Amino acid sequence: MKKVIYVLSMIMVILFCTGCGKEDEEKVFSFTELKQEIHAELEEAKNGKYENLNIVCDGVRLPESKQIKEMRFLVGSIIDDMSFKEKLELYRDVIYPKVLDIEAVDTSCLVIRKIHLNGGEKETLDYSYALEHAEELEDTTNVRMSISYKDYKAYHFAESTPEGVCFNLSQGKLGKLNGATSPFSANDYELVNVYNCCVDDLSDSYPLMDGTQKTVAEAKAEIEAYLDAHYPVVGEENDVRNVVYKIKVGRIPNTEYYVFDAYRTFSYEGIRVKEVTGKEVANESGVMAQAFLCESNKVDILLGEVNHFDKGSVEREYNEYLPFADVMEIVSSYLTGNTVFDICDIGLEYRMFTEVVEEKTYSKWVPYWVFIAENPNDNRVIRVYINIETGEAESY
Repeated sequence: MKKVIYVLSMIMVILFCTGCGKEDEEKVFSFTELKQEIHAELEEAKNGKYENLNIVCDGVRLPESKQIKEMRFLVGSIIDDMSFKEKLELYRDVIYPKVLDIEAVDTSCLVIRKIHLNGGEKETLDYSYALEHAEELEDTTNVRMSISYKDYKAYHFAESTPEGVCFNLSQGKLGKLNGATSPFSANDYELVNVYNCCVDDLSDSYPLMDGTQKTVAEAKAEIEAYLDAHYPVVGEENDVRNVVYKIKVGRIPNTEYYVFDAYRTFSYEGIRVKEVTGKEVANESGVMAQAFLCESNKVDILLGEVNHFDKGSVEREYNEYLPFADVMEIVSSYLTGNTVFDICDIGLEYRMFTEVVEEKTYSKWVPYWVFIAENPNDNRVIRVYINIETGEAESY
């Protein structure tokens, strides 16, 4: 991974400010000044200031608030500290009805799986039996218990890990159409187009299975709203929301209808979290979940997490930042070679780093500048992340 440290100008600014003001006065962060800096620098860049950068985006994505923040979240599942009986009741009464968008579950469709860690032997238990013997099942050593919901008649499926953190979910609309009884059959479609939701035009429209027509932008908004309303992935009070960053559009086999295959991450005050790239550093993580829309107001969720974050705390508010002109210089120096890169998107984005303190796992969200650059010669896309204080650069 390529890295650049660009701190000289920041050090000079700090030294100068220290010497010319009262010692007890701190630099006040001004979003107005930052926006003015950004506008002026983008205008210069568009007028040819950088020979290897072609600015094709209209502006820069900034937070919805007037302050850049670093956040910290305690990572945990909704089922932490629950007894096995409480978990069984929660899945029956709350989680599966809400996620599958049904009034009540059929307990005969609830499946309990007992996995023996020594040898990998698996047993399937009836829900009523598991509820009645919950205490003795919980005390069993070297055994993991998982809870699933499989209604083959209505094509409703919900699969969970033993910890209850990750789900593979689907209402089964695509599975039913394809004559399959697995939510993973939702991946069986003919790929037509891929949209990067930050930089691409989302006005293309496609017909859905119920005869309605939706643009990519409308599908994005509907999926995000559905996830926030139905899926207990973020809770109601932690200010974290779902945001779709990529949508694949596919033709459903043997039909003239289409499916929106959406990939989502989190956002806080309009700043989204860096998604999984497969190239994270040792303690860095990302977010990725998959959802499908092939009928209006019916979203299938194939992959996700349940109530993963409690309400976050603000670890710090950034009152100083690297001048945006310096950030642009770093990007120009970083994207070396004889290629003129199209800068398709610029914004602030969180990178998510895992911390373990006193046996509790926390997720620290640190803001970075991110530049999405496209090489017009081969259409390869590069993401360049710039630390907003030090100027350290990394690419993915």
